[in-house]
Amino acid sequence: MTGESRNEIYRYPVDEAASEITPLASLEVFLGNTKVRVLNVSMGGMAYLVEKNPEFAEGDIKDVSVSVRGRAFPLQLEVKHVKGLRVSSSFLNPAPAFLFALREFLGPKFLGASLQPALSHKNLPEALSLVTNATEYEAFTGQNQSGVFVWMGEGRRLLQIISVSRDLVLGWDPASGSRTGRLNSNGDFQDISWDRVLEITVFNYMADILLAWKPKSEDREWMENLFELAPNSDAAKQIKVPYSFSEAPVQ
Repeated sequence: MTGESRNEIYRYPVDEAASEITPLASLEVFLGNTKVRVLNVSMGGMAYLVEKNPEFAEGDIKDVSVSVRGRAFPLQLEVKHVKGLRVSSSFLNPAPAFLFALREFLGPKFLGASLQPALSHKNLPEALSLVTNATEYEAFTGQNQSGVFVWMGEGRRLLQIISVSRDLVLGWDPASGSRTGRLNSNGDFQDISWDRVLEITVFNYMADILLAWKPKSEDREWMENLFELAPNSDAAKQIKVPYSFSEAPVQ
């Protein structure tokens, strides 16, 4: 994967199944006059669902209109794979203006800046129950299913923090330190596959999102120090979450 930009490596689901967790990404696709349900999008293409079995074949070219954050672009998609109602396609000669808009839409800086406190999720009992001794829980959600989820004990002592972008995960807790992995297919925090194969790449990518989310110098310093603490050390066990983390980011 060397030489590839981060935006080209990762795909971002925009599935409606996440609407109860995060806001839907501002991306719409029309095939003719029919709006299709987008499953994921990357710089190279997208996967979407149609309402009935499509009469598509590999190599077919489809004219579509893609709206990125309210700006519509006419495009052609080349069908790469069809499975049931799911169609995977690549962009065919996309215009530079579209690629610029999509890159900005998918970029870590945009995702980080989109994170806002999910006040209705604060201290949800079912969330608190996931981490032993948690007395406070805060969630911050943004575009394209990006999110940061924080569990704290008495005095806002940090027990666990998880940052998510689609199924990619960066997590930290006092005992294990920082870990990277993926959510399972159901998006269940109780079933994260911690995988260190892509540790540095995922860590750097998530760090970009977090630092774009919290641009204040004191918050940046807090996060940078957090991931440098030795696992299971006294310092790691006593770290506290700044109250500024409950504030909306400065745009």
